[in-house]
Amino acid sequence: MSFQFDKRSFANAHALPVIVLVDPCHHRLMNRCGLSQSELAGVLAHCRAALKHARDMGMAVAFVRDGTNPRIGSNSDWIKGFEPERSDMIFERRAASCYANPYFGEIARASGELVFAGFPGPGGCLSTAADAVRAGTRITFLEDATVDGESANVLGAFSLARISAFTRFEVYSTGTQDWIASTKMPDRSHA
Repeated sequence: MSFQFDKRSFANAHALPVIVLVDPCHHRLMNRCGLSQSELAGVLAHCRAALKHARDMGMAVAFVRDGTNPRIGSNSDWIKGFEPERSDMIFERRAASCYANPYFGEIARASGELVFAGFPGPGGCLSTAADAVRAGTRITFLEDATVDGESANVLGAFSLARISAFTRFEVYSTGTQDWIASTKMPDRSHA
């Protein structure tokens, strides 16, 4: 018995991005990143929605955590609901950029598109964006699900403008719900 591959089944297929959750760990929340409790709860809710959608869509999920933190290695540090599954990738970095882990860089180059959420820490958004541009990777920040460690605030237009100006390339951003809507598969039940 042989298998026949029908290319027409994949004619409208598009590559799915890799969603990257940066430091969804308790140690990042201890100082609340300069956010009120309700703002922090909103960021976490958006991160959860993005993670759920990515898993529902079959997207690759990568977790990047701070390898310089002594709590690393403790599975109890993950925020409830953000524990990696066996199919997820986990990368540790020793600098602000997620690309500080060479294996992360390989995955990023292979995928071509990354979507970021979480708590990158001071300089994390800017350095990761600059490295993504150098690697030729399209990068999108979920602005309501990403805390910019530079301004100790939810990633906003000012932070994105600074990142874009520094990299001299466009850095994409969108709200979580808009990203979810744009990456949903079309409903073919009526066809």
